[in-house]
Amino acid sequence: MTDTRTEAGAQPQRDRPGAPVGFVRTVRSELLKMWTLQTTRRLYWAALIIAAFIAVLLCFTIGPTTGVGLQDRAPEDIVSTSLLGTDAAALVLMLTAAGTVGSEYATGMMRTTLTVTPRRTRFLLAKAVTVLLSTLAVGLLAGLVSVLAGQAVLLAVGLPLVDADLEMVRMAVGAATIAPFYAVFATAFSFVFRNTAGGVTAAVVLLFVPTVVGWLPEWFQANVLPFTPGESIHILAGLTPPDSVSYVHPLIAGGTLLAWSAAALAVAAVVLERRDV
Repeated sequence: MTDTRTEAGAQPQRDRPGAPVGFVRTVRSELLKMWTLQTTRRLYWAALIIAAFIAVLLCFTIGPTTGVGLQDRAPEDIVSTSLLGTDAAALVLMLTAAGTVGSEYATGMMRTTLTVTPRRTRFLLAKAVTVLLSTLAVGLLAGLVSVLAGQAVLLAVGLPLVDADLEMVRMAVGAATIAPFYAVFATAFSFVFRNTAGGVTAAVVLLFVPTVVGWLPEWFQANVLPFTPGESIHILAGLTPPDSVSYVHPLIAGGTLLAWSAAALAVAAVVLERRDV
């Protein structure tokens, strides 16, 4: 009799009717929800196509627009130019991520979702993890596609290919972090504003903060710019020279991105817990 009670008591909580859904199951559910949407899959493909297109366009036009042709460029300049395709892909992924939240608010599905998953902060974190994993995978592919597109341009104009080394790999991987960071940020503020446009707008504003700070006196560039997400991503990618006034150790840059992400999710969690839906 004791053994029977023990076995029944040891039954996983998720199998009992009415038991709260666990975090792993919530992540799986959100991943399934995201990847089964045809619109999401199309936007991910569009991100890769746009990355390749922008990389080709910028590499082909770099001579007329800057006065220095591909043949006179350092290998890292060519790679960094082609990796701007990753930035374009990140905008698409940002919109896609914010749309996964905005669409639930627009259709009223958010109320059902929060009923099934009453622990709202858990649901928010599961959504963030889902967006992080998905956009990181697509972002890395976009980085690879952008670099390959730049190499294709070199072949087309009869120039030698850029040899891959650790520095080039760092540039590609570092540039790819732009997609998951801004996608998670847009997701968080889509919860705050309860629509896609609010999340995307918040992320775009943050995206342009380094540009605005760069217009300010050198004190701001030395003490503020290093702690903006855009500059942190450049540092991780090795695009900011060590002798620059805005350079900090890559570990600090990585910590800066984590801090911005945590702050955005904290704001979203507070808002989500305090209002009805």
